[in-house]
Amino acid sequence: MHKNGPVARGSTRELAFAACDEIFLTQARFPTVDLVTQAIGINNRRLVSEVIQEWRKDLSARFQKDRLEVPEAIRKLWFSALEVAKSQLESERLALEQERSHMAKERQEFKQALLEATREMETLKARLSEKACRIEQLEAELARLHQALEDRQQELIQVGETAARLQGQLEEARAALEKAEKRVEGTMQWANLRIEEERTRIGKEWQHRLTQLEGEAAQERLWRQTAEARLKHAEDRLDQVLSQLAQKDQALSILRQEKEDWLKERHNLHETIQCLERRLNSYQTRRRLK
Repeated sequence: MHKNGPVARGSTRELAFAACDEIFLTQARFPTVDLVTQAIGINNRRLVSEVIQEWRKDLSARFQKDRLEVPEAIRKLWFSALEVAKSQLESERLALEQERSHMAKERQEFKQALLEATREMETLKARLSEKACRIEQLEAELARLHQALEDRQQELIQVGETAARLQGQLEEARAALEKAEKRVEGTMQWANLRIEEERTRIGKEWQHRLTQLEGEAAQERLWRQTAEARLKHAEDRLDQVLSQLAQKDQALSILRQEKEDWLKERHNLHETIQCLERRLNSYQTRRRLK
Protein backbone atom coordinates (compact mmCIF):
# COMPACT_ATOMS: atom_id res chain seq x y z
CA MET A 1 0.00 0.00 0.00
CA HIS A 2 1.26 3.50 -0.86
CA LYS A 3 1.28 6.21 1.69
CA ASN A 4 -1.56 8.06 0.00
CA GLY A 5 -3.75 5.09 -0.94
CA PRO A 6 -3.87 1.50 -2.20
CA VAL A 7 -1.49 0.17 -4.80
CA ALA A 8 -2.29 0.56 -8.50
CA ARG A 9 -4.94 -1.79 -9.89
CA GLY A 10 -3.82 -4.75 -12.02
CA SER A 11 -3.98 -8.52 -11.74
CA THR A 12 -4.32 -9.97 -8.24
CA ARG A 13 -0.86 -11.51 -8.38
CA GLU A 14 0.74 -8.18 -9.49
CA LEU A 15 -1.13 -6.26 -6.83
CA ALA A 16 -0.02 -8.70 -4.15
CA PHE A 17 3.62 -8.53 -5.34
CA ALA A 18 3.60 -4.70 -5.33
CA ALA A 19 2.00 -4.68 -1.89
CA CYS A 20 4.87 -6.87 -0.59
CA ASP A 21 7.40 -4.33 -1.86
CA GLU A 22 5.42 -1.47 -0.39
CA ILE A 23 5.12 -3.07 3.02
CA PHE A 24 8.81 -4.03 3.08
CA LEU A 25 10.11 -0.56 1.99
CA THR A 26 7.75 1.66 3.99
CA GLN A 27 7.13 -0.38 7.16
CA ALA A 28 10.57 -2.03 7.41
CA ARG A 29 8.96 -5.44 7.97
CA PHE A 30 8.37 -8.50 5.90
CA PRO A 31 4.90 -8.86 4.43
CA THR A 32 2.36 -11.31 5.85
CA VAL A 33 -0.81 -12.77 4.40
CA ASP A 34 -3.00 -10.54 6.58
CA LEU A 35 -1.06 -7.34 5.70
CA VAL A 36 -1.07 -8.06 1.95
CA THR A 37 -4.75 -9.10 1.93
CA GLN A 38 -5.65 -5.91 3.77
CA ALA A 39 -3.50 -3.82 1.38
CA ILE A 40 -4.97 -5.16 -1.90
CA GLY A 41 -8.54 -5.53 -0.57
CA ILE A 42 -8.91 -9.07 -1.98
CA ASN A 43 -9.37 -12.04 0.37
CA ASN A 44 -7.55 -14.77 -1.55
CA ARG A 45 -5.21 -16.04 1.16
CA ARG A 46 -3.90 -18.98 -0.84
CA LEU A 47 -2.81 -16.83 -3.79
CA VAL A 48 -1.37 -14.21 -1.45
CA SER A 49 0.66 -16.87 0.39
CA GLU A 50 2.09 -18.15 -2.91
CA VAL A 51 2.98 -14.55 -3.98
CA ILE A 52 4.73 -13.87 -0.65
CA GLN A 53 6.87 -17.01 -1.08
CA GLU A 54 7.82 -15.95 -4.64
CA TRP A 55 8.54 -12.39 -3.43
CA ARG A 56 10.88 -13.61 -0.71
CA LYS A 57 12.75 -15.88 -3.13
CA ASP A 58 13.09 -13.03 -5.65
CA LEU A 59 13.92 -10.28 -3.17
CA SER A 60 17.75 -10.74 -3.05
CA ALA A 61 18.14 -11.01 -6.80
CA ARG A 62 16.10 -7.87 -7.34
CA PHE A 63 18.28 -5.90 -4.90
CA GLN A 64 21.48 -6.90 -6.77
CA LYS A 65 20.00 -6.41 -10.24
CA ASP A 66 17.96 -3.23 -9.88
CA ARG A 67 20.14 -1.50 -7.26
CA LEU A 68 17.03 -0.43 -5.48
CA GLU A 69 17.55 2.50 -3.16
CA VAL A 70 16.75 0.95 0.14
CA PRO A 71 17.06 2.89 3.39
CA GLU A 72 20.11 2.09 5.48
CA ALA A 73 17.92 0.82 8.26
CA ILE A 74 16.38 -1.66 5.81
CA ARG A 75 19.79 -2.79 4.60
CA LYS A 76 20.95 -3.36 8.17
CA LEU A 77 17.69 -5.07 8.85
CA TRP A 78 18.12 -7.28 5.82
CA PHE A 79 20.84 -9.48 7.15
CA SER A 80 19.51 -9.60 10.68
CA ALA A 81 15.95 -10.31 9.49
CA LEU A 82 16.96 -12.92 6.91
CA GLU A 83 16.90 -15.68 9.47
CA VAL A 84 13.64 -14.36 10.88
CA ALA A 85 12.19 -14.30 7.37
CA LYS A 86 13.28 -17.86 6.81
CA SER A 87 11.70 -18.82 10.12
CA GLN A 88 8.49 -17.00 9.21
CA LEU A 89 8.56 -18.59 5.78
CA GLU A 90 8.91 -22.03 7.34
CA SER A 91 6.13 -21.26 9.83
CA GLU A 92 3.89 -20.02 7.05
CA ARG A 93 4.82 -23.06 4.94
CA LEU A 94 3.92 -25.35 7.84
CA ALA A 95 0.69 -23.40 8.37
CA LEU A 96 -0.02 -23.71 4.64
CA GLU A 97 0.69 -27.45 4.78
CA GLN A 98 -1.63 -27.76 7.76
CA GLU A 99 -4.25 -25.75 5.92
CA ARG A 100 -3.79 -27.93 2.85
CA SER A 101 -4.03 -31.06 5.03
CA HIS A 102 -7.13 -29.64 6.70
CA MET A 103 -8.59 -28.76 3.32
CA ALA A 104 -7.74 -32.26 2.01
CA LYS A 105 -9.38 -33.79 5.08
CA GLU A 106 -12.39 -31.55 4.58
CA ARG A 107 -12.39 -32.47 0.89
CA GLN A 108 -12.30 -36.19 1.81
CA GLU A 109 -15.05 -35.67 4.38
CA PHE A 110 -17.02 -33.76 1.78
CA LYS A 111 -16.53 -36.59 -0.73
CA GLN A 112 -17.60 -39.12 1.91
CA ALA A 113 -20.59 -36.99 2.83
CA LEU A 114 -21.36 -36.54 -0.86
CA LEU A 115 -21.12 -40.33 -1.36
CA GLU A 116 -23.37 -40.95 1.64
CA ALA A 117 -25.75 -38.27 0.40
CA THR A 118 -25.72 -39.91 -3.05
CA ARG A 119 -26.46 -43.28 -1.50
CA GLU A 120 -29.16 -41.77 0.66
CA MET A 121 -30.54 -40.04 -2.42
CA GLU A 122 -30.61 -43.38 -4.28
CA THR A 123 -32.33 -44.94 -1.29
CA LEU A 124 -34.80 -42.06 -1.21
CA LYS A 125 -35.35 -42.43 -4.95
CA ALA A 126 -36.03 -46.15 -4.46
CA ARG A 127 -38.37 -45.38 -1.57
CA LEU A 128 -39.98 -42.64 -3.63
CA SER A 129 -40.47 -45.14 -6.45
CA GLU A 130 -41.99 -47.60 -4.00
CA LYS A 131 -44.18 -44.83 -2.59
CA ALA A 132 -45.22 -43.91 -6.13
CA CYS A 133 -46.13 -47.53 -6.85
CA ARG A 134 -47.96 -47.68 -3.54
CA ILE A 135 -49.78 -44.45 -4.39
CA GLU A 136 -50.79 -45.91 -7.76
CA GLN A 137 -52.04 -49.03 -5.98
CA LEU A 138 -53.91 -46.90 -3.45
CA GLU A 139 -55.39 -44.79 -6.23
CA ALA A 140 -56.51 -47.98 -8.00
CA GLU A 141 -57.91 -49.29 -4.71
CA LEU A 142 -59.62 -45.93 -4.12
CA ALA A 143 -61.16 -46.07 -7.59
CA ARG A 144 -62.32 -49.62 -6.90
CA LEU A 145 -63.79 -48.52 -3.56
CA HIS A 146 -65.55 -45.57 -5.24
CA GLN A 147 -67.02 -47.96 -7.79
CA ALA A 148 -67.98 -50.37 -4.99
CA LEU A 149 -69.54 -47.44 -3.10
CA GLU A 150 -71.56 -46.45 -6.16
CA ASP A 151 -72.64 -50.08 -6.61
CA ARG A 152 -73.52 -50.23 -2.91
CA GLN A 153 -75.54 -47.03 -3.16
CA GLN A 154 -77.38 -48.46 -6.15
CA GLU A 155 -78.02 -51.63 -4.15
CA LEU A 156 -79.27 -49.53 -1.22
CA ILE A 157 -81.68 -47.74 -3.57
CA GLN A 158 -82.94 -51.11 -4.79
CA VAL A 159 -83.14 -52.34 -1.19
CA GLY A 160 -85.13 -49.24 -0.26
CA GLU A 161 -87.55 -49.87 -3.09
CA THR A 162 -87.80 -53.52 -2.04
CA ALA A 163 -88.32 -52.45 1.59
CA ALA A 164 -91.14 -50.10 0.56
CA ARG A 165 -92.76 -52.88 -1.44
CA LEU A 166 -92.37 -55.29 1.47
CA GLN A 167 -93.80 -52.69 3.84
CA GLY A 168 -96.93 -52.55 1.72
CA GLN A 169 -97.10 -56.32 1.64
CA LEU A 170 -96.60 -56.33 5.42
CA GLU A 171 -99.52 -53.95 5.92
CA GLU A 172 -101.68 -56.18 3.76
CA ALA A 173 -100.49 -59.24 5.71
CA ARG A 174 -101.31 -57.50 9.00
CA ALA A 175 -104.84 -56.71 7.81
CA ALA A 176 -105.26 -60.32 6.66
CA LEU A 177 -103.86 -61.50 9.98
CA GLU A 178 -106.35 -59.41 11.93
CA LYS A 179 -109.19 -60.95 9.92
CA ALA A 180 -107.71 -64.40 10.43
CA GLU A 181 -107.36 -63.74 14.17
CA LYS A 182 -111.02 -62.78 14.36
CA ARG A 183 -111.98 -65.94 12.51
CA VAL A 184 -109.69 -67.98 14.71
CA GLU A 185 -111.15 -66.36 17.83
CA GLY A 186 -114.66 -67.38 16.76
CA THR A 187 -113.40 -70.84 15.86
CA MET A 188 -111.66 -71.12 19.23
CA GLN A 189 -114.85 -70.22 21.09
CA TRP A 190 -116.77 -72.87 19.16
CA ALA A 191 -113.91 -75.34 19.70
CA ASN A 192 -113.86 -74.60 23.44
CA LEU A 193 -117.59 -75.33 23.65
CA ARG A 194 -117.10 -78.52 21.71
CA ILE A 195 -114.13 -79.50 23.91
CA GLU A 196 -116.14 -78.86 27.06
CA GLU A 197 -119.03 -80.97 25.74
CA GLU A 198 -116.62 -83.70 24.68
CA ARG A 199 -114.85 -83.55 28.05
CA THR A 200 -118.21 -83.99 29.85
CA ARG A 201 -119.16 -86.91 27.61
CA ILE A 202 -115.80 -88.60 27.96
CA GLY A 203 -115.90 -88.05 31.75
CA LYS A 204 -119.24 -89.84 31.98
CA GLU A 205 -118.02 -92.65 29.73
CA TRP A 206 -114.83 -93.06 31.75
CA GLN A 207 -116.79 -92.99 35.01
CA HIS A 208 -119.02 -95.79 33.69
CA ARG A 209 -115.99 -97.68 32.42
CA LEU A 210 -114.22 -97.17 35.75
CA THR A 211 -117.20 -98.69 37.58
CA GLN A 212 -117.10 -101.68 35.21
CA LEU A 213 -113.36 -102.05 35.72
CA GLU A 214 -113.77 -101.91 39.50
CA GLY A 215 -116.38 -104.73 39.28
CA GLU A 216 -114.07 -106.71 37.02
CA ALA A 217 -111.21 -106.05 39.41
CA ALA A 218 -113.32 -107.38 42.34
CA GLN A 219 -114.13 -110.51 40.34
CA GLU A 220 -110.45 -110.81 39.43
CA ARG A 221 -109.47 -110.53 43.10
CA LEU A 222 -112.02 -113.25 44.00
CA TRP A 223 -110.77 -115.47 41.21
CA ARG A 224 -107.19 -114.82 42.29
CA GLN A 225 -108.01 -115.78 45.89
CA THR A 226 -109.70 -118.98 44.64
CA ALA A 227 -106.76 -119.68 42.35
CA GLU A 228 -104.32 -119.10 45.22
CA ALA A 229 -106.28 -121.56 47.42
CA ARG A 230 -106.32 -124.11 44.62
CA LEU A 231 -102.61 -123.49 44.03
CA LYS A 232 -101.93 -124.02 47.74
CA HIS A 233 -103.86 -127.25 47.65
CA ALA A 234 -101.98 -128.33 44.53
CA GLU A 235 -98.67 -127.49 46.18
CA ASP A 236 -99.62 -129.59 49.22
CA ARG A 237 -100.67 -132.43 46.95
CA LEU A 238 -97.41 -132.07 45.05
CA ASP A 239 -95.47 -132.29 48.30
CA GLN A 240 -97.37 -135.52 49.18
CA VAL A 241 -96.70 -136.95 45.73
CA LEU A 242 -93.04 -136.00 45.94
CA SER A 243 -92.86 -137.63 49.39
CA GLN A 244 -94.48 -140.76 48.00
CA LEU A 245 -92.14 -140.70 45.01
CA ALA A 246 -89.22 -140.41 47.39
CA GLN A 247 -90.48 -143.41 49.30
CA LYS A 248 -91.04 -145.31 46.06
CA ASP A 249 -87.56 -144.37 44.89
CA GLN A 250 -86.17 -145.70 48.14
CA ALA A 251 -88.18 -148.95 47.78
CA LEU A 252 -87.11 -149.16 44.17
CA SER A 253 -83.50 -148.80 45.21
CA ILE A 254 -84.00 -151.63 47.74
CA LEU A 255 -85.65 -153.79 45.07
CA ARG A 256 -82.81 -153.04 42.67
CA GLN A 257 -80.32 -154.11 45.32
CA GLU A 258 -82.33 -157.27 46.05
CA LYS A 259 -82.51 -157.95 42.32
CA GLU A 260 -78.75 -157.60 41.99
CA ASP A 261 -78.29 -159.93 45.00
CA TRP A 262 -80.76 -162.45 43.50
CA LEU A 263 -78.96 -162.31 40.15
CA LYS A 264 -75.66 -162.96 41.88
CA GLU A 265 -77.20 -165.91 43.79
CA ARG A 266 -78.74 -167.18 40.58
CA HIS A 267 -75.39 -166.98 38.87
CA ASN A 268 -73.72 -168.78 41.73
CA LEU A 269 -76.50 -171.38 41.77
CA HIS A 270 -76.17 -171.83 38.02
CA GLU A 271 -72.44 -172.41 38.40
CA THR A 272 -73.12 -174.89 41.22
CA ILE A 273 -75.64 -176.75 39.06
CA GLN A 274 -73.19 -176.88 36.17
CA CYS A 275 -70.53 -178.20 38.51
CA LEU A 276 -72.89 -180.85 39.82
CA GLU A 277 -73.91 -181.75 36.33
CA ARG A 278 -70.30 -182.14 35.34
CA ARG A 279 -69.65 -184.27 38.36
CA LEU A 280 -72.83 -186.29 37.68
CA ASN A 281 -71.83 -186.83 34.08
CA SER A 282 -68.41 -187.80 35.22
CA TYR A 283 -69.83 -190.19 37.72
CA GLN A 284 -72.22 -191.71 35.19
CA THR A 285 -69.40 -192.06 32.70
CA ARG A 286 -67.21 -193.87 35.25
CA ARG A 287 -70.12 -196.00 36.20
CA ARG A 288 -70.80 -197.08 32.61
CA LEU A 289 -67.18 -197.81 32.14
CA LYS A 290 -67.28 -200.17 35.03
